[in-house]
Amino acid sequence: MTVEEFFAWQERQPERYELVDGFPARMMTGAKNVHDDIVVNVLAELRSQLRGGGCRPFTSDGSIETKPGQIRRADIGADCGRRDPNATKAASPPEAACGQESGASSAHPGAILHVTIAAAWRAAIG
Repeated sequence: MTVEEFFAWQERQPERYELVDGFPARMMTGAKNVHDDIVVNVLAELRSQLRGGGCRPFTSDGSIETKPGQIRRADIGADCGRRDPNATKAASPPEAACGQESGASSAHPGAILHVTIAAAWRAAIG
């Protein structure tokens, strides 16, 4: 399934999916309150840190093309690319990531910060 086919298909689904290796994968549901607390706190801090710059935070309602043909929905992300209010994914492929992907830096134009709270939580509680 292509990215375009995936988004057309996703619009007709009652639940959210990611595109992994060409196949839709249903997202987990039912996170605990502590997960939501962390998401809200990180999102609030990220928004505060990004204020006045060209980057915008987004939640798992948005999506990221982590590599060609692969769509992921991070708990929190920051998109520094050109804004299209009708787009279904972040403006450009990720140049930077945080959480399960790799190191973090959003200093480059078009960079995307991708934060997966589950990974951050596991790291925090060791």
